[in-house]
Amino acid sequence: MKKTLFLLIFSFFIISCEKDEPTYCCTIIDSSIDIKFIDSEGNNLLGEENQFEETDISVYNKIDGEWKISPENTFLVERENEDYLRVFANLESTDTQISELKLEFPDNEFDILKTEISSQNANTFVTKVWYNDELKWETDNNSERIIEVIK
Repeated sequence: MKKTLFLLIFSFFIISCEKDEPTYCCTIIDSSIDIKFIDSEGNNLLGEENQFEETDISVYNKIDGEWKISPENTFLVERENEDYLRVFANLESTDTQISELKLEFPDNEFDILKTEISSQNANTFVTKVWYNDELKWETDNNSERIIEVIK
């Protein structure tokens, strides 16, 4: 009798603890953009043997209307034997869905990279990328988040 009563109470407890909401196992944050800087002839400008190195480009996040340096926000990645600059969208600016980065080059020239950030469930990801106000990438085209910029 004690076992039966225990099983009934235990079963009732298990059934009453079920949730209607789905549970998610992981949080995915996908905010990287790979940029290939090329000249007018299509030559890659990134890398030790070329015009720019990773350390030549300063990256700033726009946070609360101010540009703040982001020293650990970039690094070089190699794709098919070519160097790309990988940058990460600023996720600290929660007041808007648009994140802004400023890329400053050695000659004090700068470019603005804007990203549209979307959140669903526990995941955060980039849905659109603009470079100097030109739409360069969006999720609808089902391609990797890679853009080319002519300098």
